[in-house]
Amino acid sequence: MHSRLFLLLLLFVLAWPVRSHAEIFRCVAENGELTFSQTPCENSEVTAHTSIERRGIETNDCEYAHRSAPVTARETKSAADRSLNETRSSQQAVRRARRAKELENREKCRDRIRSQIDRINSRMRAGYSASQGIRLRERRRDLENRMREC
Repeated sequence: MHSRLFLLLLLFVLAWPVRSHAEIFRCVAENGELTFSQTPCENSEVTAHTSIERRGIETNDCEYAHRSAPVTARETKSAADRSLNETRSSQQAVRRARRAKELENREKCRDRIRSQIDRINSRMRAGYSASQGIRLRERRRDLENRMREC
């Protein structure tokens, strides 16, 4: 019984995440450039020193992230601006394409209705009875209303 409890406790302790601490230094250089680093600032004014706690991550894992991260706030901002501009231009292209498709569909709708109205007009010119004339005029009136909606 005690051995099972001991093994369970040992397993629990081994499964507990490893904790490590990291420090982030925010530095402002003489030329006004803002940088973030894991090492203390050299020849610049330290504006912030933050200690953070990470769980389950070895300190060596940060090496790749540190190399691939943008070095300065200016680079981060310019990358965000480029991304925003690309997003806006792609959204505008989608809107233009959607608008062109909508205009094309409207024109097709109007063409179909015009051809139906032309057939009704030619039928009316050929002659009709009183009841046929009423139906033809009603149909033409409905088509003209539909054409305004296209």
